[in-house]
Amino acid sequence: MTDPTDPIASRLNSLPKYVASQSLGTPSWVNTTVLSGDLAKEVTAVKERTEGELQVHGSGALAQSLL
Repeated sequence: MTDPTDPIASRLNSLPKYVASQSLGTPSWVNTTVLSGDLAKEVTAVKERTEGELQVHGSGALAQSLL
């Protein structure tokens, strides 16, 4: 959602996003980093350099992999 007056959309759009993918090269979303390769290693690195919580949206396969 791109409506700058929507408080939820504007907050989510301003936060960093991480996409786990083996095929996506360059993401089109602002503030997005693609995680590829060893997923456990990549997520551990993100957790080490991130303050606060990380959330998983829309990927049951990713959540299962992380468990």
